[in-house]
Amino acid sequence: LFIGDYSDIWEGVKIYSPNVRIGDYSIVQNSVNIQGHKTFQTGHNFWVGSGSILNSSGGLFIGNNVGIGARSEIYTHGYHGELIEGCAINTTAPVNIGDNAWLAGSVYVAPGVNIGKNSIILMQSNVTKSIPPNVMARGNPAKVMDGFEPYKTPTIFEKVKLMSGFLNDFANELKS
Repeated sequence: LFIGDYSDIWEGVKIYSPNVRIGDYSIVQNSVNIQGHKTFQTGHNFWVGSGSILNSSGGLFIGNNVGIGARSEIYTHGYHGELIEGCAINTTAPVNIGDNAWLAGSVYVAPGVNIGKNSIILMQSNVTKSIPPNVMARGNPAKVMDGFEPYKTPTIFEKVKLMSGFLNDFANELKS
């Protein structure tokens, strides 16, 4: 078990996995359940909301700056019955979530899914197939929405203007 610097693990979190690595500046809110037989790994600035289930039976790899909303469930396995008794459903496959992705809340992710960097999955979506980078998806099953880019590439001038606004707001807060 490795928990990065300045990370915060809230009350009632349960970890049942042999190889867990949580990056720096991460927050795991209350009653999150991390379970599975293989690696569970996050980058820095990871955030997961309360009541979520994160399964690593097939390996779960989460990038930097990823947010997973409350009551979301990510599974890397799909099995219950005994193979020897004829159960035909038995699968494990890793799940990979790219940098800056956001799963808004109550999102379900199936085994073997990849969610591309900078993508947003809207609330209560059921992700059964991989989602490319730089898109927004929603629904059951989740489908990519046309005409929306969740991330833009700002110019240096736009970044400076934005930072100037932040500094002005901060200075005004200090005055009051």
